[in-house]
Amino acid sequence: ALEAVHGAGVVHRDVKPSNVFLSGDRVLLGDFGIAKEIDDRTSDALTDVGRAIGTPAYMAPEQRAGMTVSPRTDLYGLGLILFEALTGRRWPPLAEPELVSWHGVPTRLRGPLRRALAVAPEARWADVASFRGALEAAMTRRRRWIALPATLLLGLAGIVVIRGLPRDGETDVGVGRYDLAIFPCTTVPQRDSAAGWEIARAAALQLLYLPTLKTAPINTSGNWWAHAGPDVSEAAGAAALGARFATVCRVDRPTGRLAELELDIVDPGGGVHGSATVRAPGFGETSTELGDSLAILILQELDPLIPQTLSRGSLRPFSGRPVQAVKAFLRGEYQFSRDARATAEQSYQDAVDSDSSLTIAWWRLAEVRRSLQEAPGIDLRRLHQEHSSELSELDSLMLHARIATPGAEQFDRYQAILGQYPYEAYALFNYGDELFHRGPLYGIPVDSAERVLERAVARDSFLGPALDHVVQIDIRRGEEAEALRYLERLEEIHEPLAVAAPSLVDPRILRQGFLERFHPDSARSRRAGLFGESAGSNPGLLAEVVRLGGLYLDLPRAQLELGRLLVEAARSQGTPRANGHLAQAVALMALGRVAESLAQMDSATRVGGGASARLQAAQWRIIPAVAGLEGMPAEEIDAARAELRTLAEEGELDSEGAARLSWTLALLAAHRGDSDEPARWEGELSAFEAEPWAGPLLTSLEAYVAGRSGRFEEAARLTAPSVGRDSARDLRLPFLRAMVYLTRGSWFERLEQPDSAAASWLWHEAVDLVGIPGARLQAGEVDWALGTHGKLLRARAAMAGGHRAEACRLLREVEARWDGADPPLDSLARSAAREMECSP
Repeated sequence: ALEAVHGAGVVHRDVKPSNVFLSGDRVLLGDFGIAKEIDDRTSDALTDVGRAIGTPAYMAPEQRAGMTVSPRTDLYGLGLILFEALTGRRWPPLAEPELVSWHGVPTRLRGPLRRALAVAPEARWADVASFRGALEAAMTRRRRWIALPATLLLGLAGIVVIRGLPRDGETDVGVGRYDLAIFPCTTVPQRDSAAGWEIARAAALQLLYLPTLKTAPINTSGNWWAHAGPDVSEAAGAAALGARFATVCRVDRPTGRLAELELDIVDPGGGVHGSATVRAPGFGETSTELGDSLAILILQELDPLIPQTLSRGSLRPFSGRPVQAVKAFLRGEYQFSRDARATAEQSYQDAVDSDSSLTIAWWRLAEVRRSLQEAPGIDLRRLHQEHSSELSELDSLMLHARIATPGAEQFDRYQAILGQYPYEAYALFNYGDELFHRGPLYGIPVDSAERVLERAVARDSFLGPALDHVVQIDIRRGEEAEALRYLERLEEIHEPLAVAAPSLVDPRILRQGFLERFHPDSARSRRAGLFGESAGSNPGLLAEVVRLGGLYLDLPRAQLELGRLLVEAARSQGTPRANGHLAQAVALMALGRVAESLAQMDSATRVGGGASARLQAAQWRIIPAVAGLEGMPAEEIDAARAELRTLAEEGELDSEGAARLSWTLALLAAHRGDSDEPARWEGELSAFEAEPWAGPLLTSLEAYVAGRSGRFEEAARLTAPSVGRDSARDLRLPFLRAMVYLTRGSWFERLEQPDSAAASWLWHEAVDLVGIPGARLQAGEVDWALGTHGKLLRARAAMAGGHRAEACRLLREVEARWDGADPPLDSLARSAAREMECSP
């Protein structure tokens, strides 16, 4: 069927099981709803390059990336169908063939199918006929068949699709992803099983420093083992993970005074290639020698199996270090992999408290704090300069990337790391994490982060932080099936720890977000139960997370309702009540309901009180208008200006607040074209120029004045150093980032550079906060609240750049978000759609 389709010059683009129909003795390929002529280079809403069209689970990598499709794209989909038919398992998204378990695929079919599923289109078969020929040739070489009706021997490409019976002794040897998989030791007595985990982890960490020995990450092998069940062998684990060898370890009295350790090295077929026994001090409170001993035994037995790869001189064991430090570090590694980041942070802290010279623990502590959007509190440059030699090569490279200048330099370093370590889930996660949180600040869409993070999950499905990021992205993008699949996996690996600390990555919160997006009726009935019998009896968790769902999951209506619930909670007073009002204010601004947003901001100010809250409410009115966004009533701007003048007279603000006040008044004066006012307030602001936060304010003001005077190139140049500032750097300046990106985009637009303008206006997709938001708004929240305006501006830039399909897609999103918006904004979106001739 596909041969005929391609011969007619058509690409199907949606080859998947549900489009294959069995009718009597015929196999039919249907649903050509998104098919396209191979030579068609026209752009429309369905086929515009850069827009992924199709079914995500069955998309080829180039199709998922929105790139040009070809007959080889359909060939990839056919490969996915055949793999699923043979194994009963879906192919992991974007996985390289050498990283997937081929258990269930007859050995001789693996070569042809592996080539069909190559990530790069040019690495696949030239056409369907070549693929069919390779499969037919492989089948004629098979020794054993299952007799099936002749009709089922005819597939989409006219090939034989049969699952062969394994020959005697035939095993799934894997594809050489790793040299070794280390599994937890079994213990006698069983009550010491935790020690079996720790011994294996200690040995694996020692072997990590052998750059020529590819050892599976201990979290990957250990977690696979924990979920495999008691009757599954280490040999099967080696096959599943694609390892050449695996450890079978048994320890008698591991926490006793003297323990006996037995080791076998096995292959995926169950063959034993080496055995050894040693007696050593137990894994107690004063010795880590059992972990050292296991590593040494592994080296001894692997030496003849993997020649010229091992060097005992390069082994860096934890010998001599306090066992408390080693155990705390190992505990932190396990907790981080299960997405229990807060408890992992405490474990890493315990490790450095026990041994301040344990460099790897300091590095991990900095990383987990960064993932929690907290300041590391560690001098990473000094750590790299003085101690990087104490880290593995991969960790040293990762640390080097972390201290790079954010943006192009840092992204280049991550890509270089992946060139050396293409299969390391942790490296992929770090790169994807950076793209997810800060990529849009450099004009990189979140789609890029999704692709990298999906690759990380394909390599290690126990890597909780990568899973929760993918869940968040899929919820934001409306990909229900994909979001559910990753969410269920995240819930599965979270369960053993039963983490109670409130955070967005708590599966309960992500499950609620999933329901809010895809099943709102179920979400409404579940809201109260999520936070206790009623929000009034337990507002704590609700108060913590109420402002996270909007920014992280792009759910303004859900945030609005949760904020209302928090405000109405009987015990919700003071800070929690103000938090509920702020949550509603931010969500309402995103929904285009400006008047209601201002009312909620004023309520938050009354509850929270103080000069700082009043300043924030005034800036909430002024900055959007100064940045060029429409819909703010003029009387509200005038009232805010009067409030700022009153605050200046009262003198109750601290120096940072006074600087923000002067900056805001100077911007407003420049916006209105006042002749003397900008210089007056700039003079007030200059009094604080010695403070680290004053420089960016002065520069942005200078750039704004230049832009208002028509010096657009100068204005863009002045603000260039402010590109990429994250919420941690702008914690004291929540409105600065939105101001910079909105105005830069307008200057690029005036310079007739629509693509640069669109890249600048993409900034609002960045997902970054510092901890849990408090009384002061953070830059990420302001950006998200103004993001609907940003999409409207991007639509205009896309149309100016000739990207009509992208422009109409963005306009439809704006219209959906502003359904029920204030009349001026509702009219603005609809008139833009008519102007660009975008149908509903």
